[in-house]
Amino acid sequence: MAGFMKERERERQNHLSKWLGGTPAWSRPQHPVGPWPVAALLPWTATLEPFAPNQPASKKLMLIGAHGSMATSPLKSAVRQTINEFSENTSIHGVHYITEHGRRWIERLVWIVTELVCIVGAVFMLLYLLYKFQDNPTMTRVESSFHQLADLPFPAITLCNVNRIFRSKAQRFVEGIRVPETLSVSQQDVLRLLPLLGQLLSSAEIGRNIAGRARLDAILKYNNLTPEVVLEQVGQTCSELIERCSWEGREVDCPSVFSRTMTFMGFCCSFNADVDFSVAAQPSRVKREPLKTPYFGYPLGLTVLLHPHTEDYYWGPFVSGGVMCAVHDSNEMATERSPQAMVALGKESMVQMVPRIRNASPSLRDVTPQRRRCLFEDENPTSASDQYSDHMCAIECAAAKLWRTCKCRPLNLPRIRGPRGTLCGLDKLPCLAKFNEEEHDAMVKSQVRGDLLPSSPAEADKLSEEITQMCGCLAQCNSIDYELETTTANFGASRMVRRNFYKDLNATSRCLLHVYYDQQTSTLFINDLVSNTVQLMCAMRLEPVCPLNQDLNPTSGAAEDPFAPALSDDTLQKP
Repeated sequence: MAGFMKERERERQNHLSKWLGGTPAWSRPQHPVGPWPVAALLPWTATLEPFAPNQPASKKLMLIGAHGSMATSPLKSAVRQTINEFSENTSIHGVHYITEHGRRWIERLVWIVTELVCIVGAVFMLLYLLYKFQDNPTMTRVESSFHQLADLPFPAITLCNVNRIFRSKAQRFVEGIRVPETLSVSQQDVLRLLPLLGQLLSSAEIGRNIAGRARLDAILKYNNLTPEVVLEQVGQTCSELIERCSWEGREVDCPSVFSRTMTFMGFCCSFNADVDFSVAAQPSRVKREPLKTPYFGYPLGLTVLLHPHTEDYYWGPFVSGGVMCAVHDSNEMATERSPQAMVALGKESMVQMVPRIRNASPSLRDVTPQRRRCLFEDENPTSASDQYSDHMCAIECAAAKLWRTCKCRPLNLPRIRGPRGTLCGLDKLPCLAKFNEEEHDAMVKSQVRGDLLPSSPAEADKLSEEITQMCGCLAQCNSIDYELETTTANFGASRMVRRNFYKDLNATSRCLLHVYYDQQTSTLFINDLVSNTVQLMCAMRLEPVCPLNQDLNPTSGAAEDPFAPALSDDTLQKP
């Protein structure tokens, strides 16, 4: 019976196709009894009257109109057929249930509602991702956990004696100057006034001894001396602070690897530093390449024997004696933001450096700096020749604010040429004190209570950016940050070490410092766009773009995994 019904249905469809093509006359088809064929989509064909093939098209239309208006056209028929074929062959779940024959209307309605809900949800997710991309189009991912440090420049190591004025040098300085006859002060009085020079280096040390500052300023001007020159004369030189040096396990000449530079603590000694910030920048100077090392561990890093001369201390900002060690980039100045470690007197200190490398994808250059929230090295907004540094940008921002208020530049900032490079003298201390108080009050007011912090990550990032980047200094797209891990031990067992570096070493009133990488590799982070074309195509599982989704069996003829090891013929042979 089933075969007979299929045969009748096939004959009926043949008659219909002949009529549409203008073939010889055919008889009126019987009403279908099986599943809905084409006649179900074209119900008017079941009631057609027979006609001759030589009848004009107008007559055919009249016959069709006699049984009802024309139900479809070739275009509508093609669209309807395309929809049916799509619903039958699509992999989208539930669509074929909507047009499947034999389904009740309630089932079709449920599936239509389900598909509409899914479409609305997909559109919502798409708009949400678009909003997130517009708000923050970047993300940070781990590129490698085993990035070799041999390709990275070794950071600059700056050593500063916490004592800024030595008694013996201050005494010799006082003995060599002249005192104006209009000032009734003795040499001991001048010696007691010298610590006032430290107020030019640290805002926290500015006092209210206005009369003493005026007398000391008059004495220095009478002798044609500047505070900078006096601080350099009464401070410690690099040859006095550093007695022995070792680099990569070999003893080296200390003056050849250390230079005197200006820092936030005044004059200090820097290793592997490229710029001397105590003089104005010279565009014609050729920058040298910073040192690199493939080694790690304390014997193969930087080792120095330090002699702080604590017995000659006269004035300093710290209660304890020793040396401050700061780690920073070779073309940057050591600031309060630089990672620091205190080298205690009579101790052997091991400072392990853990670098964190952050690089930016080249695709980020297509995004505006305001959206990616970082700047590349060649995008310095203040100088076309110098590389951009967020540390130096913050320093110059603070110097610009101070210039607008006091018309001078602090001693412990990089030197510049022109009127804005005028250094602050003792006569500017009242203005500096007022400026620092206003800055402190503004910083306190900018703090937000913990219960008032925004819960949304985007709002929290925006608030942090407003507080920390009030100067408009964006972060660096490519940067290396260092974390310091310090270990100390008593210093005095050098006689047990069979190494020429420790031969005839006097450990009294000295300290030993080791600065080195803790391991040979580090973690590399990449700042990239949240999504790009390749990632979107991989998300859609397109085989040509994502070879890892293909069959990785080499014997099947499919594309091989580019990350898999090569397989030999012996490996592919079956046992």
